[in-house]
Amino acid sequence: MPRPIQASDLLAIKTVSEVQLSPDGTRIAYVLTRIDAEQDEYRSSIWIGSARGGEPMQFTRGAKNDSAPRWSPDGTWLAFLSEREDNAPQLYLMPTNGGEPHKLTSLDKGAGPAVWSPDSTRLVFSARVSKDEPPQDVDARARWEQRPQLVTRASYKDDGQGYTFDANRQLFVTALDGELQQLTLGDGDNNAAAWSPNGQRIAFRRTRAGLSDYALGDIWVMDADGHHTQRISEHIGRATSPTWSHDGTRIACYGRVLWRRAADARTRRSARACVGDECRRQ
Repeated sequence: MPRPIQASDLLAIKTVSEVQLSPDGTRIAYVLTRIDAEQDEYRSSIWIGSARGGEPMQFTRGAKNDSAPRWSPDGTWLAFLSEREDNAPQLYLMPTNGGEPHKLTSLDKGAGPAVWSPDSTRLVFSARVSKDEPPQDVDARARWEQRPQLVTRASYKDDGQGYTFDANRQLFVTALDGELQQLTLGDGDNNAAAWSPNGQRIAFRRTRAGLSDYALGDIWVMDADGHHTQRISEHIGRATSPTWSHDGTRIACYGRVLWRRAADARTRRSARACVGDECRRQ
């Protein structure tokens, strides 16, 4: 008879996530997360295995967490996030046949998962940017981080992140040599970036900046250098995940009808169905 499961057995559980298929369909990159019992923390690393089965190979190593593997379209690079040198995750680049990782970002609040351009020369990602520039002096910065702050929006913190009202998510693009450019500005959060098939434009989601509109977002497009930004959705309340058609002429997205517009429509239908004496009888 097999023995009953013990509490200590839970420490041996490993989980697999963020599975990414290589462009040629022959390999799979994924994140393997385990429990470090001595440090009482989770540890994650990136592994690569054959899509046809067989023994996988550990791709990244270290005492910190690696996540968000992303194959370049030509299959030669793997971009990923790592905390190996910073408390916040930064973007790294490593050849898919092995080698040393190359650090691409050193942002104050870390970087988000990357999206490769079709020609494998650039990566776009979102990162939180402080609304106010923090002091450079260590002691002054410590006092600055403990300063009183005024909350003016209904959404001001997130699980796992803490307070979020002091920063916005902005989009950045980086070349393979680490040359970094910020593409977006403003009060909304910008994320879910998607390159057009020719690599000349980027579609993305931007949340609205109203005091209570934190859950509403629209699809925007811009040139790959951040110019000519234009909103292309308006009545989809939570538009997200833009995806270009193969010919680059259309964009599909997820979303839902604004509840205010739906409520107004129901009110109008009720008014049309209830006229004169019929209304009084109801």
